[in-house]
Amino acid sequence: MRKQRRVSKRIQYAGILATVTLMLSACGAQGGIKDLVIAEKEVDEEAEVRKETTGFKTFAPGEYDSYDTAVVVKVNETKSEVTFLNTVVDLKYTLSYDGTTTVYDRTGQALSIAQLAAGDIVNVKFRRLPKKAVSIEQNADNWKYTNISDYSYQFERSEMTIDGKRFSLADRMVLMSGNEEMDEEDLNENDIVKISGLDKTVYAISVERGHGYLRLKGTDYFVGGWIEVGNKYVQRITKDMLLTVPEGDYKVVVRNGKIGGTMQVVIHSGEETQLDLSELKGEEVKTGNIFFTMYPTDAKVYIDGNLVDTSTFVTLEYGLHQMIVRASGYETISQYLRVGQDNANLHIEMEPELTGKTESDKKEEGGVEDENAVYNALPTEDQINAGKTGEPTDTEQTGNAESPDTTKETTTKTPQEDDAISADNGERVVKINAPESAEVYVDGNYVGIVPTTFPKEKGTHVVSLRKSGYQTRSYTIQVDGSDKDMELSFSELVPRRTE
Repeated sequence: MRKQRRVSKRIQYAGILATVTLMLSACGAQGGIKDLVIAEKEVDEEAEVRKETTGFKTFAPGEYDSYDTAVVVKVNETKSEVTFLNTVVDLKYTLSYDGTTTVYDRTGQALSIAQLAAGDIVNVKFRRLPKKAVSIEQNADNWKYTNISDYSYQFERSEMTIDGKRFSLADRMVLMSGNEEMDEEDLNENDIVKISGLDKTVYAISVERGHGYLRLKGTDYFVGGWIEVGNKYVQRITKDMLLTVPEGDYKVVVRNGKIGGTMQVVIHSGEETQLDLSELKGEEVKTGNIFFTMYPTDAKVYIDGNLVDTSTFVTLEYGLHQMIVRASGYETISQYLRVGQDNANLHIEMEPELTGKTESDKKEEGGVEDENAVYNALPTEDQINAGKTGEPTDTEQTGNAESPDTTKETTTKTPQEDDAISADNGERVVKINAPESAEVYVDGNYVGIVPTTFPKEKGTHVVSLRKSGYQTRSYTIQVDGSDKDMELSFSELVPRRTE
């Protein structure tokens, strides 16, 4: 179309020049100049008509007629285009750019177009016709968190927590994985992300490092024990697990009673890595000595449900243990304790108890008369099975012992137990209807083959779908607290590419 317009324009000008030449020949030089002025005036009037009918306007360098604050969705250097999203009116649009387009960071320093990234919140000046960016400047009030793993979200409540700080979620956000947009359910709390926003609102989440899968085999000797992946992801071991883990290189520690050991694994995004635990069943279990310093000094410490004497040192097997600390007038501490060296010091300083608590409040925290029952205040096995539990206290470090965030609560059952679920027992379930014949894992625990059900527990859960010959997929689901069953269907799995 542009080429046709240029050809037509050349034909018009050629006709005008021919007319001018004839005029000069017939009328002489003086008359020709007069007629030439008339001809140029006719051309200008014709150009004005074209402006009115096409909307085209001639701009001086740096001039623009539109301005917007938007989120960068995609930069396409091949086509010299940038796609933006105005989250207020939910409008996505694409602008071209060229060598005259200026790009600045939030401090006014010049950037290249390649330095813009999905999720950046920018002020863009542009021309509507043609759709061309004149300048792009990172918004001065835009904040950004990068390489974030400590976050959680509730899309149905439009809330997000980042490093313990609470934010609201914009009604329309940019969600990106690499250079591709994704849906809310594709985001996984095991992804390492970049988060951008204004004030206390999140406008963009971009996955910087995706997640892969760690499949456990040979778990017979370790069911009921513990697995730690990279000193952060801690979970109770069940049969044939499929853990969702950020891509990276990890040390995996497995322990159950007097058997266990350490292995190294590499997790690749979107791929499954298999770990055979049966290779660790014969390794010798090491022990370490823990020296406690306490405030108050009369506080009582329970390790794995047993009251221990902290006046000297406590010898524990390498691995993860459950610890609870109680003292009259102080807040109860309940957390995990990891033993990983021969000798370590652990300093515990308790916080004074908040006033105004009722007896029922204290009982809910484990403040019961029977000291042996304090163990009940620790997270349940179902809570631990839920997955990410927060980083346990490491005996290689010293400092105040603080209670970690509570874990997500969920319950999983074997397929045989799932088959027994019915409307008669009043238990609400989540039913997975598709893709047919796929294995279903909820928060890493196997629950059955599609179609299948699992007990409905309110909160955020990760559903992983696996099928031989197909790419494994994970989805983050939000389970409501209503007294009714929930049904879900997911897209068909994509066949695995063969080399």
